[in-house]
Amino acid sequence: MTKRSILLADDDFYVRESLVRAMEYKGYQVTVAKNGKEALELLHKKSFDLVITEVLMEETHGFQVLKTAKALNPETMVIVLSGSGDAKTAMEALKLGAEDYLFKPCEAEQIFFRIDGCLEKLRHKDKNEKKELIPVCCVCQKIRIDTDKNQSKGAFIMPENFVWGQGDFSITSTYCPECAQKTFDDLKKLKE
Repeated sequence: MTKRSILLADDDFYVRESLVRAMEYKGYQVTVAKNGKEALELLHKKSFDLVITEVLMEETHGFQVLKTAKALNPETMVIVLSGSGDAKTAMEALKLGAEDYLFKPCEAEQIFFRIDGCLEKLRHKDKNEKKELIPVCCVCQKIRIDTDKNQSKGAFIMPENFVWGQGDFSITSTYCPECAQKTFDDLKKLKE
């Protein structure tokens, strides 16, 4: 599993350092920006999976960091932090595309919960993007096995052979409730 890259932008040394240490201890890969200007420079150099930014920072406002992160890569998740505790600011952050908003001071577990939620959304999105279409015959239900070399010209195989070749598991036969009832009814008719 690849580590997700996180940018933490906060101009409060003590908050920044305590968050970085806690996040690195949890195994996160963290890049630090000491202010909003530095965060913008880093965003233009590298793509991050998650940006955590304070709203009120020297030189550049956290909302500019949020806007830039989303403009450069709309898939980047952003969590906004604020020490002001202002609901209006929270609403504005969410309107600008932030995934989450936290009032400071916050417990480490709160921030980890929010980080994990954002990273889970990314994992789910990645998983959905990796799904591929499997061509299935609409009559016999055989599956066509395509490769890069024989795109749209692959051999058709039975579904169970396809499944057996896909993973590290075994298949067992069973009946769904409808087929079980139909089989039971058919056997009953044969017996009569």
